[in-house]
Amino acid sequence: MSRYNPYYYLLFVLLIFGAFASMAQNDYGIKILGGAALAFGLLFLLQLVTELRSKRKPDAVAVAELTGLTILSVILSMRVFYLRFPFVELLFGIAGLLVIASYLLRIIRAWNTLHQKSTALALLVLLFLGSVTCYFISMSLVPFMPLVAEPFGAAGFFLLLVFIIGAIVKKQM
Repeated sequence: MSRYNPYYYLLFVLLIFGAFASMAQNDYGIKILGGAALAFGLLFLLQLVTELRSKRKPDAVAVAELTGLTILSVILSMRVFYLRFPFVELLFGIAGLLVIASYLLRIIRAWNTLHQKSTALALLVLLFLGSVTCYFISMSLVPFMPLVAEPFGAAGFFLLLVFIIGAIVKKQM
């Protein structure tokens, strides 16, 4: 799905721009954040439809991940614009669980694939995917158990720091 990378880069820049504009208390910052979240949702939906319509058998992990990311992005966009509907937190949690399950399966697949080739590379990938998984666990638990969600967010940040240090040390990879 590398053909979508330019769109991801543009939307990421828009997220940063919107965050800074929002921190500067400009009204348009929140609108940019909501629009970028909605655009992410549409991009994930487009990838999901492409995955489902492909001639080959769709990857169940990719379908689960894209479904969860689509729902999460649209809900986050709705939250920015103060739109809500009944049981939105439950849907948010279920979508988060879909993404978490898909990332746990990705961790297992990556470890099984890379462990024989390079243990260091397998550990770096494990750290990165573990960081993302901890973040999604934290984000999904916030509406239900905020005190449990905090340590997962901190663990995700710690794993990301260890990944960055490891990537700098092993820069030839």
